[in-house]
Order: sequence, then C-alpha cells, then structure tokens
Amino acid sequence: MFFKHILIGFIILGILGYFFGDHVFYFQGNLMMRWQYPLPAYEAYERIIQYYPDSRYVKEARKLMEKLRERSADLNKYLEKKEKDIKKIQSERQKKQSFH
Repeated sequence: MFFKHILIGFIILGILGYFFGDHVFYFQGNLMMRWQYPLPAYEAYERIIQYYPDSRYVKEARKLMEKLRERSADLNKYLEKKEKDIKKIQSERQKKQSFH
C-alpha cells in the first residue's frame, strides 16, 4: 500500500515536470545564481534553450547566460575546454565517416 502511494507521487511529479520543465530549470538557474554557482546556473539556462525553444524564458535565459560568462573566468575556461573537446570529437567522427 505504501509503495503505491510513492509510485503515484512519482508519476504526478513526472507529469508536472514534463509540463512545467522550463519553469523548473529557470527556477534552478536563478537559485544557483543566487547561491553563486555559475556552472549549474549556466547549464540550467542552457537546458531551457535546448529542450524548450518556444518557452517564454528563452530570451531571459540567453541574457543571463551572457552575464554569467562575463562574470566568471572559471566558467569561460570550462566552456572553452568543452567546446574544444566537442570539436575534436566531431573532427574524428568526420575522418572516420569520410569515403576518401
């Protein structure tokens, strides 16, 4: 009986998370900015842009992401390293998939 209540609770949370995910990520980003954790805040705003492109929070998320990049040198270093790694993976994939 107790496990049925837990299961129903998780199902309800999943449905609410599906319909209000952009609200949750925006709240998370604002909370992480307030607590001065720039990387989790940046990632939360990035998720809004990636997963909810029609959300009303997209413009605000882009502005806040720019502010975070201006403020945090550590965040910039991490993002540059991440971009280099992605470019490296993409170039290796291109070499493997080319027919020449």
